[in-house]
Amino acid sequence: MYSNEFVIVYSCIRYAVSSDAVVTSDVEEYLRQLSFDNWQVDDAEMIILLRHMFIDLDLLNKCHIDVCIN
Repeated sequence: MYSNEFVIVYSCIRYAVSSDAVVTSDVEEYLRQLSFDNWQVDDAEMIILLRHMFIDLDLLNKCHIDVCIN
C-alpha cells in the first residue's frame, strides 16, 4: 500500500501535468528573480511552476522527458 504522502504528491503531479493552468508573465518574471520564495506557494502550485520552468528551459527535450502520465 502507498503512503499518504506518496498519494498526495502523485495526485499533485497528475493535476499539474493535466492542468490548463497558465503562468502569467508577472509570475514568470518572479520565478527568474533571486528573491523568489518557494515557501509562499503550496505543493500543487509549486508543481505547476516547476512544469513551467521545465518547459521554459526546454528541459523536457534536453533530458528526453515524456510528459504522458497514464
